[in-house]
Amino acid sequence: MFIFAHLVYLGLWQNTMEENKGRERSAATTSMCRGAV
Repeated sequence: MFIFAHLVYLGLWQNTMEENKGRERSAATTSMCRGAV
């Protein structure tokens, strides 16, 4: 049971990290586009 909970926790944490990376990437792209315009 503990191992299962640990795997779920790791999966959620990884998912959150991916979401944060995606947000940073889109924010950087948006600011680059604004700078170009």
